[in-house]
Amino acid sequence: MDLKNTFPEQVWCRIGGKGEDEVLIGICYRTPSERIYDFDIHSELRKMLHEVADSNFMLMGDFNYRNINWRSNVCESCVSVDTKMFMDCVQDSFLTQHVNCLTDRCVLDPPQLPTTQPLHTTKRLLPYMKLVYHI
Repeated sequence: MDLKNTFPEQVWCRIGGKGEDEVLIGICYRTPSERIYDFDIHSELRKMLHEVADSNFMLMGDFNYRNINWRSNVCESCVSVDTKMFMDCVQDSFLTQHVNCLTDRCVLDPPQLPTTQPLHTTKRLLPYMKLVYHI
């Protein structure tokens, strides 16, 4: 699946049908070494998030933004302008973070889905799919 934005390190697949039944699954990496690209990598990441924001999607990856308190969804006072703009984009898109610690220092549990409903259709997963899994 190809998106229109030019963020370089992303892979997406489409699951299910078209429209409401479709779920996009994405993996993304933003390198902390910004100088390897000759364009604004932060802006392209935000464009990518805006492009998929109206879809049912789950995005996993490492965005390498520091000094964000994910429990309260706020940036610390020392963050860069790019980190603040990224956090604004996350909040404007109503995204949810499900990993609240550095993944190299904690054990991850997968997102918990309700077990009372059968999960044989993507439609039942849709309320749980609009999330950012690792930032």
